[in-house]
Amino acid sequence: MEKSILSLMIICVIAFSQSAIYKVSGQTNTTKSPVDVSKSIENTKQKSLKLNSDKVTNGKFAEGTLIYKGRTYKTIIINGKEWMAENMAYLPTVNPPNSASFTDPRYYVYDYNGSDVAVAKQHANYATYGVLYNWPAAKAVCPPGWHLPSDAEWTALENFLIANGYNFDETTTGNKIAKSLAARAKWNADSSAGVIGNDLSLNNKTGFSALPGGFRANNGAFSLIGEKGSWWTSTEAGTGYAINRYLYFKSVNIFHTSDYLDCGLSVRYVKD
Repeated sequence: MEKSILSLMIICVIAFSQSAIYKVSGQTNTTKSPVDVSKSIENTKQKSLKLNSDKVTNGKFAEGTLIYKGRTYKTIIINGKEWMAENMAYLPTVNPPNSASFTDPRYYVYDYNGSDVAVAKQHANYATYGVLYNWPAAKAVCPPGWHLPSDAEWTALENFLIANGYNFDETTTGNKIAKSLAARAKWNADSSAGVIGNDLSLNNKTGFSALPGGFRANNGAFSLIGEKGSWWTSTEAGTGYAINRYLYFKSVNIFHTSDYLDCGLSVRYVKD
């Protein structure tokens, strides 16, 4: 008797499951089984995640914009962080390269030796590479809601790209992501395998579009435009120094180093 009742109950449950009405995304579906509905819900979740994920078409990451002081900058979302995909170009004042400070902001345009902002903005290097900032200036001109990335944030970006196959040879170990970060123009040529300067058309798989804007050295000289791009972090490295990242046209790596606070480097901010 008990077995008969149990069997009848099982049959009723199966029948109800096959005929039940399930609603997915606000639409009624009278034919899907519970398994199918589960798949639909999961697919809906995946689509939602995809819309909010880092990756989009063509192997690049989701793009956005930052508007600051009347200028629009491209941005890129990598590993949940929104980075500027162009060098900061805000120029409230401009200093000649022989003007230096460890504590007060200094702003430089590569190869411009004057102090006239309007003239500096007409310089070809300003249009292409933006401004070179000493470390105090890099902190001073940050847009609201953004910040100068820390050494740890740069490291997280690098590790994410390495782990996800953005090395030039698509391996997932080692530091060979320079080519995926570097722009497809302005870098000097080099024939070594996997370096930035070898076939620029293969660069920039991330859309980060890093440019070789050179730098203003501690001795007041502009140097290495076309060969090197350097970006400040917010992390100090002892008295008078801060950590930065740089790319070099003859290398497969992104480099981690430190420079004097009065050097002039490029800047990419990251959203809070």
